[in-house]
Formats: sequence, structure tokens, C-alpha cells
Amino acid sequence: MLFLGSRVLSKSHHLCKRAYSSSAIPGLIKKLDTDDKINDFFNHTSWSTSELLEQEGNPVLLNNEVLHNILDLSGLSKDLSESRRKELLSLLERQLNFITKLHDVELHKAYSVTRLVDDNGVKPLDYEALTEEISEAAASLSKGEIESSWNPLSLATQYEGKYFLVKEGLLKNTK
Repeated sequence: MLFLGSRVLSKSHHLCKRAYSSSAIPGLIKKLDTDDKINDFFNHTSWSTSELLEQEGNPVLLNNEVLHNILDLSGLSKDLSESRRKELLSLLERQLNFITKLHDVELHKAYSVTRLVDDNGVKPLDYEALTEEISEAAASLSKGEIESSWNPLSLATQYEGKYFLVKEGLLKNTK
């Protein structure tokens, strides 16, 4: 089955055409008016993710010490066979080379937006605004929260106002 616009095409159906207007950018959209053109369009690749994984220029090379440190930081076992160690090093090198290629991509002003949400006009949250929001926060009934349902001071044996009292010092048995 092929999806074209809002219609579904299968081999048994005749080609259904749907007109699109591209007057703003003429020549950008190719006209696909036959099954063969549609199949050719979907079967032809213009790029591949494997191109991004190819090592060109100065590839990143890792050693066993780096792998040992990464395994140590992640809490994974360091008892690996030599083949598994080489496999992990190769995978890490490919990932780092991929990230390096992403960093090497030059961005133009037209493509400088990296987020889908425009948050340029949003003021950053500071401590005062955060504490104000917390003090004004109401219980959310949709989340099952009940207003004033829990008072942490009710569990304390000693408190003053809205603060816990903590007694310091060593208690000695003075008999």
C-alpha cells in the first residue's frame, strides 16, 4: 500500500491524483502522476545514515583505559573477553565520530533555530519566582491531590510555628 496525501493506494487500485499548490516555491515538488514514478520516488535514496557513520579525516580512537573508565563510571562489569572489548571500542568510536560529524555541520542563520518551541520571550525562572510559584501552588484535583491533605508537622513531637525543632547535643547517662 502507498500513502499519497490523504488517500491510500494499493496495487489493485487505480492511481488517485491529488493537486497541491506550490506557487510560493515553483519546481520544488516533483509531480508524481504514475505508479512507476511514485515507486521510483520511494525506492530511490538520496542519503544514508551509514554515510554519517563512515570514518573520514581524523577519526576518534579510543583505548582500553577509556573503555575501562566508562565501564567503571556506568557500574558495568569490566570482565570482558577480548572480542567483546574490541566490539565495544569500535561501537564507541563510531558513536563519537558520528557526534563529531554533527558538530562539524555548519548552521546558517536560516537554520539557527534548534527547538520547535520559540522560548526567546520567556523570562528564565529565578529563585524568587520559583518560591512564589511554590507558595501559590494549589492542589491538583486531576492528579488526585487533596488540598491540605498532609501536614508534615503533625508527625513531629516538637515544633514551633511551621518549623521542626531539633535538639542538639549528646545525651549521656549520668548515673
